[in-house]
Amino acid sequence: MESEADVDPDLECLDRIAAGDTDAFTELVRRHESQLRGTVLGIVADREICEDVLQEVFLIAYRRLETFRREAPFGAWIYRVAVREALRARTRWRTKWRRWVSIDEIQHLGQDPSSAESESVTEAEDSVLPLLAKLSARERAAIVLHGVEEKTYDEIAEVLGCTSGTVGSLIHRGRAKLEELMRIHETDAASQALPEEG
Repeated sequence: MESEADVDPDLECLDRIAAGDTDAFTELVRRHESQLRGTVLGIVADREICEDVLQEVFLIAYRRLETFRREAPFGAWIYRVAVREALRARTRWRTKWRRWVSIDEIQHLGQDPSSAESESVTEAEDSVLPLLAKLSARERAAIVLHGVEEKTYDEIAEVLGCTSGTVGSLIHRGRAKLEELMRIHETDAASQALPEEG
C-alpha cells in the first residue's frame, strides 16, 4: 500500500486540476516557480525577459498538461519547457550587461530573491550575467542547470535533448570560456589601475 510519503505532490495537483480544481494549478506554479526563475534568468540574463518567459512557460504548461506522460517527473517536463522557451527568448532579444564578477557567484542565481539577502543576491545576479552572456545559449543552460540547480548530466541531457557526453562538453567548454574571459578582464582592470607615467 502506498504511504502518504510516497505520493508525488505534483501528480496529486494534476489529478485535482483534471477534476476542475483551479487552485491546484496555482499550487503547482508556486512549487516550481523559484527554481525555474533561477534557471531562466541564467539563460536570458534579463529580469523582465525572465518574467515574460516564466509566464509563457506556465501558460504552455497549463494548455498542454494532457500531453504530460506520468512515467517521467513533472519537474523534468516543465524544465524542458522552460529551457526551450528561454533559449528561444535568448535568440529574440538582445540584453544589456553591467559588470564582471567571479564565476563562483553563479551559485547565487539559485537563491530566493525574497530572502533578507535579496539586495546582495540581486547585485550578484546582475554582475554574473555579463559572464554568462558571452557563452552560447546551450552552454549557459548546461552551466546554470548543473551549477545552480545541481542537476546531473543525465537530467540536463533530458532537458536539453542531447546526450550526457554533450552536456559534459558544453559545461567544460563554457567554463573554459568563462575562465578566459575572467583573465582578460583582470588583465584589463590591472592595466587601467596602473598610474600614468609622466
